[in-house]
Formats: sequence, C-alpha cells, structure tokens
Amino acid sequence: MTVAGLQHIPLRVLIYSHFFYPSIGGSEAVGLVLASELGKLGCRVQVFTPSLGANDPGWKFDLLRSASFTSLLRASSRAEVLLHNPLSLRAMLASILTWRPSVVGIHIWLDHLRHPSHPVVQLRRLALRLSKVVVCPSKAVANSVGPDAVVLPNPIDTSEFVMARKTSNHRSGIVCAGRLVSDKGFDVAIRAVARLKNAGSPMRLLILGDGPERLSLKKLAIAAGVNDLVIFGGEVSRNQLARAMASARFCLVPSRWAEPFGIVAVEALAAGCITVVSETGGLPEATGSLGFTVPPGDAESLANCVGRLRDAAPPSEEGVTAHLEQFKPARVATRWVEILREARV
Repeated sequence: MTVAGLQHIPLRVLIYSHFFYPSIGGSEAVGLVLASELGKLGCRVQVFTPSLGANDPGWKFDLLRSASFTSLLRASSRAEVLLHNPLSLRAMLASILTWRPSVVGIHIWLDHLRHPSHPVVQLRRLALRLSKVVVCPSKAVANSVGPDAVVLPNPIDTSEFVMARKTSNHRSGIVCAGRLVSDKGFDVAIRAVARLKNAGSPMRLLILGDGPERLSLKKLAIAAGVNDLVIFGGEVSRNQLARAMASARFCLVPSRWAEPFGIVAVEALAAGCITVVSETGGLPEATGSLGFTVPPGDAESLANCVGRLRDAAPPSEEGVTAHLEQFKPARVATRWVEILREARV
C-alpha cells in the first residue's frame, strides 16, 4: 500500500506511560490530553500504564492498567507504532521484540539525578538511537538530546484559565504553584516577599501545592518575618488554580532546576498574570516575549523585578491569545499524528 493510502486508515497507537491519571505531574497531564486528542482525530489509541486508578468511560481511548510485561508485548503487537510518554527502557524492549517502531516523547533531562556517564543514562541514549523520532517540548531539551530531535510544545488546555481571566474583577498579590520540593524554588519566592516587605512594598504570596518541603517553607516564612503574608493553600483542583491565578497580579516560577518546559507559566499567562520565571531550561520558551526572567535562586533579583513591575499592565489579551495558539491540544495532536504516521511507514 502507498503512503497516501495509509493516510486514510485509522492509526493504531500504543502510548506507554509509567505514570498516568489520577497521578499528578507534567508527563501525566500531557499523556491524558494527548491520548484524548489523538482519539478525537480518529486514531485507535490504547494507553498502557502500570499505575493504579479508575478509568473514565468517557475517554476517547482504551486504557490498560497492568504491570505485566507479557501484556505489554501483546499490546505492542496490536499497535502500529509505540509512543513513549516519556522514554521507557521497558517499552523500548517491547518495541524491539514486537518489531514495532518507537517514537519517544522526552519530558525530562536524560541525565536527571545521574551523571552523564551513568549506565542508565547511557542506556537511555541507546534507546533514543533505536527510536524513529524523538520529540521534545522545548529547544532547551532538544539541544541536550541531539540535532535530529523534533521540537513540539506540550499540549495544554488553557480554556479554564482564559475563562477565569475574563470573569476576574480584581487582582492582587502573588501566586506560586507546584510540588513543594527544593527544586521549585518556593523558598526564593518567600525571601523575595520578605525583601519587598522590608522595602515598604508588602505583597501577599499564595503558595498552592503540597510536598515534603511544606513544613520547612512555613518555618522560613516565620523566620523571614512574612508569616502574615505567606499563605499555604495546599492541593487544589485545576479550576481552583485557574481562579487563584486570575485573582493574582503576579505568578512566580522561581525554579532552581532547569525545567524542561513550563506548564504552570503558560497557564499563568492564560489567566492574565504578570509572569516571572527563572532564566533557565524551557521556562523562557514557555513564556516567550510575554514573560520576565531572573537568575535562578536569586531572591534579590526576583524582588527587584516584581517591585519594578508592580504597577505594570498585565499582558494584553491579544498577545496572550496569539502566544497560546502553539499549545492548543488539537493543533499539537495534529502534528503528533503526522509524526506517528511518518514513523509507521
């Protein structure tokens, strides 16, 4: 059959995702949106995951929750192409044993938490060489993978954040969101708030999310004299996050770690926040010309930036709309279909 003929046959795609909904995280969110959008575009999608949880009968794809490698082999043999979300050595072995092409979505640095010469990192790089296509969410990640990597932004449904912006009547304070771990730099945000207070420009900081650093961050707020300004809101729903962002003047993403992308930053822009991010990894790409950058870990620069922008206008609705176009799930999924079809041939 010709390549043109293949375009009219539903594409059978197996997505391997070690973690999946209801687990919370960047790759989990991307996997759910991507599987749904590929299903809407007519692909026959099955998601294979060892993670536990309930299935939604309204999903436009099949979901198989299993830790069995035999089950993975059977699922791979039924598919035409195997999509790693993200790279999985287990899924690559299944791809090889069933003679199915692999397409790898990279959401994290290959040498994260390990030295580049570590055997696991070397195995990951070998797996990438065996794949047909490697897709990265930012140029920063692609540059770390190699010259043949394809850059394709993560699909992000920002509709709730855009709607929250349209219905928001008043903005004040600062919001941060994410897992409370040291890499995220929430301590930097607290120290920046302390500097603003000492400079005579106090601002409230709402921190949304939970994690192992929660207690130490609370202690830091007390020690820095801003316990009255820092609010820990805990875990919230996506709708609650959208409304919190639409009520805030600023959103800070002060990550110490070089984020591969920056979903929170994109959501903040959609909600109309003045968004300040660390000038590292994929964060500057996520915000483009609409965001502001500061060196990671630098509370003084962060405080100065917020102070300087205190009376600035939020990003224009027209500019945000144009920027968000590249992240629309249907647009990103359409490009994914093209990539997967090319890999199948």
